[in-house]
Formats: sequence, structure tokens, C-alpha cells
Amino acid sequence: MIQIEIFPAVNGDCFLLHLEEGLILIDCGYASTFTEHLKPVLETLHGQGKSILRFILTHIDEDHIQGALKFLAENGSAENPSIIKIEEIWHNSYRHLQGERSNDIISNESELLLKSSFSAGEVIPEKQISAKQGSSLGALILKHGYNWNTDFNDKAFSIDHFSEIKIGENIKFEFLSPDDMALERLEKYWKKELYRLGFREKITNQKIFDDAFEFMLLSEKIVPDETLSKAVSASAFDVEELKKQKCAFDKTPKNGSSLAFILTVYNKKMLFMGDAVPAIIEQQLMNKKATEENPMQFDLIKLSHHGSYGNNSPTFFKITDSSKYLISTNGISNPHPSKPTLAWLIGRPTKIVREIYFNYQNEGYNLLNNDILKETFKYSPVLVDNPSKRKFKI
Repeated sequence: MIQIEIFPAVNGDCFLLHLEEGLILIDCGYASTFTEHLKPVLETLHGQGKSILRFILTHIDEDHIQGALKFLAENGSAENPSIIKIEEIWHNSYRHLQGERSNDIISNESELLLKSSFSAGEVIPEKQISAKQGSSLGALILKHGYNWNTDFNDKAFSIDHFSEIKIGENIKFEFLSPDDMALERLEKYWKKELYRLGFREKITNQKIFDDAFEFMLLSEKIVPDETLSKAVSASAFDVEELKKQKCAFDKTPKNGSSLAFILTVYNKKMLFMGDAVPAIIEQQLMNKKATEENPMQFDLIKLSHHGSYGNNSPTFFKITDSSKYLISTNGISNPHPSKPTLAWLIGRPTKIVREIYFNYQNEGYNLLNNDILKETFKYSPVLVDNPSKRKFKI
């Protein structure tokens, strides 16, 4: 039996998979997500002898990793954890990218300039973790001695180097994103930002670059595309008309670097997409023989980027199908899930009744909680917004 637990993470992600072998934690939401919801659950599971097999952080974004900062700061050392044992952490930091770095020592002036980039920590809505204290995620992982990307030979997870990884006999990960090109785009974006700040020296192996990389990405601001906003905020929820919308792919380097994978456990197949962009996901699924005529079947699909318009597409929903879908967001700070995404999801012909899980009663849930639409398109919206409901079986 597999149980999926979805936590209230505001506009972010935090999922805990309960398996016979142990736990898999995917992203960690905000600090409040950890403190108010995840921590008590982990402490209870630790008391039952459970451990986290893999703690997976899909990419650097505050709604995915801020809770991890709080978690690792409180959990302490890997050998003697205060909350729960973590066997390995997956997280791409700058140290894992393949860019050139020298062994030189940067000047004091440049070090001060790099530290100024840590001001990104001040714009994070929840300030329980201060960037100026050097509390980057990478720094905490190193400080407390956790196994970090050892499944990937201490390198970045990239589909150009790792296609799948097995844990024991029953757990298999098949990777769909990112590739080396996406990671190179992320690195180039960061170097460009450093140059804009006035940094002119060579990038070295000093740990301060990991901190600067992380906090600069946390400060990245997304400028909404006008066409995208218009499609998302369409006044009517006409499924057939919305299905005709063309997708507008997310072009941000940060989301392009997001980990996405197929997780197969006990012959149950689940697709977790983080905030990955649809083009790479579609191509990888097509490489696995997914087609419109023969869509790849899953037992669960976690939609990319909270069901956003820029991270989902009509093609994706044509070449995949699932009995369960998962949308994680309160929908307040961003118009997620988008109406076109919901139309692409429910508008595909099906012989089963799809269950669409929401962890908040957002606009998307309210739109789909319509008896005529439910009967016409054969789906059921499921609200899992309190502790008694947020864990379900696969």
C-alpha cells in the first residue's frame, strides 16, 4: 500500500509518501508548512521507527525549499537527528553544476559584493530563516553531514547522465527533467546577475558561491506575460473553448531546472513534475512511446507548477492519463490552477472517473465542483484541506 500525504503549503509544494520501506519527502513548502504541519507528523513517524529514504528538493524556489531550511536547521546532524533520520538529500546547488571554477581566493571587496546578494533572504515572506546568517540550504546540508546527491555521484541530477535509479527491489525513479541545457541556462542566468551586481572576478570553489547562487535564485521575480494573464483570467469556464488555447511555455531558468520524475513503487506508477516545463516532459514521455492513441497511464499525476498555464499543455494531457491528479496551491498569490489547464485535464475523453485532489478550496476547485461538468466530463474534485483528509491511498 502507498499513501500520499499532501500538506498545506500556501502556494507551494510539500508531499510525503508513506511506503513499507520508509518515507519519501518531496519539497517542503514554507517554514510555516514545516513548523505547523510537517514537523509533528515526522516526529510521530520517527517514534514509530520510520526514516526518510530520500528528501527530494526539486529546485530552488522559496515555496519548495524554505521549509527545508527550517527542517534541517532544527533536525541537526545526520548521525543524531532531532526530528527524523534522512538517508539522502537530492538538491542541485551551484557546486553540482559543471561550470569552470578556479582555486583562487576572491578579494574582500568581491566577498562583500557576494554577501550583498544574500539580501534576497530579506524579501522572503516568512523570515524565520535569515540569509545573512549563512543559513543556505547547501550550507546546512554540509554542516550537518547529510548524504547529498550521492545517488548521482555527487553531481547534479540531469537526464543527460542519469535515466533511472532504483532503491531496493520495489522503488524506481525514472527522470524526465532537467537536462544539461537547462542547468547551463540556470548557470548563465546566475553569472549574468553576478555581473550586473558588479562582480568581475573568477568564480572559485569557495562555499560562498553556493550561498550566493541559492539566495539570488530565491530573489528572482517573474514578470507575468500579458497573453498568459489574459488566458488564465478568462471570465467564462467554457471547457470546449478553453481547450483550444495554445500553451505559453514558462521560460524562466529556475523552473526549467526543476526535477521531474516517474516514481514506480509496487507496480504503481506516479508522475511528479515539480515546476518543470512541459516541452521536456512531453519529449521524454514520447521517447517512452507515449502517444495520443496510446497514452501513458499513471496512478497519480502531480501537475507541474500548481497547474499553471505556462507549465502545462494540451499535448501533455493527450499523451498521458491517470485516475488521480494532484494540484497543490491556495491560488491566492497567483492565478493557479489556470482555466485552460483544468479544461485540458477534464476535456480529454475517458472511461474512468478521474479524481482531482486539491489541498485548498481555491478557484479551480470551485470551478470544477459543478454537477453538470462532473457528469459531462467524468471526474470528481476531492478537497483534502484538513488533517483527517490529506492522506490518501494509491
